[in-house]
Amino acid sequence: MAATATSKPVRDEAEPAREKLPLKPQVVRIEVLGDEKVGKTSLICSLVSRHFSEKVPSVLLNVQIPAEESDENVIVSITDTSSRVSDLMRVTNATKRSDAILLVYDLTRPETFQRLRRWLDFIAKNKEIPVVLVANKVDINAVTPTTDGPYASQVRHLVNTYPVECSAKNFTQVAQAFFLAQKAVLYPVAPLYNEKKRQLQPKCLKAIKRTFRLYNRDRSGILSREELNEYQYDCFGVRLLSTEIDTLMEYLSSEVPSGVAPDRSGLFVEGFIYLWWLFIDRNRPESGWQVLRSLGYNNDLHLEIPPERLQLVPYDEDQSAQLTPQAVEFLKNLFRQFDANKDNNIAENEVEAIFSICEDESAPW
Repeated sequence: MAATATSKPVRDEAEPAREKLPLKPQVVRIEVLGDEKVGKTSLICSLVSRHFSEKVPSVLLNVQIPAEESDENVIVSITDTSSRVSDLMRVTNATKRSDAILLVYDLTRPETFQRLRRWLDFIAKNKEIPVVLVANKVDINAVTPTTDGPYASQVRHLVNTYPVECSAKNFTQVAQAFFLAQKAVLYPVAPLYNEKKRQLQPKCLKAIKRTFRLYNRDRSGILSREELNEYQYDCFGVRLLSTEIDTLMEYLSSEVPSGVAPDRSGLFVEGFIYLWWLFIDRNRPESGWQVLRSLGYNNDLHLEIPPERLQLVPYDEDQSAQLTPQAVEFLKNLFRQFDANKDNNIAENEVEAIFSICEDESAPW
């Protein structure tokens, strides 16, 4: 995540750009659901052709947008659906295969809004999946029922988002609706953040603390300005200006005083955690995922370690294996870092602190 909420990080012009490894193309399957004549097919046609027609097929065949047309290098597969009862099984199967859903209703027909509950129940019955609400036909200037009434609050609670107000006719926010569905798949919020409680998930907290420890090179417990910039560059390929760091420290000092060093020379882990919380709470999960994936975490926040890293070099019976000098120095530094009372002894609670960033917090022995 960019380490400032107020300005865009700037790269030192003398610094070469970091090469980004190409991502393997991934297919994101988006299903478009909703009542009859809410504009499902028209939305897809407008996205693909940038042309609106009053006459469209009742249901489109599957549409694929190639990876070359995506900033994320993913293939987007879009499934149109029928609202006929006779096609229910086909729609159900499509839902089970999908990665995200656009749930569309018509702003000119309040009854389509009222039936969202039925559609949400149908989706929940078949698959736990991200849902983006789409309020279509905003060009007609209808009074939207999403802004008033108890049911609107209930829908907001169910899907944790307000609808994207679209117009297939004049292309208003059509691309944005599909982008949000794609984003929900590529950068899922649920593993990182409990939206109802507005809290980071336990696994995410462990990963953040591990990230802090990795970049706190001097093991001081304070992520210095230099270490913060190293983190920023390694994960995002840009460095922060000194003035941007000043702004960041000032902001965090007001929000979480215990998270910033007294002289604003760096961040304690509480401040680093708050920085993550801030970006995810502001709907920027892609920043967190960029860091986590660069450090080896998969979508379940499981740390994937290459098998070769866990194997010793083969050796004969008359040979022995021993730690490298670097490994010995690492363990010594770790000991000194967690020997809080400096009595040259690691107490049980200090051992627990060492392994608190691991998936299995118990000591390996």
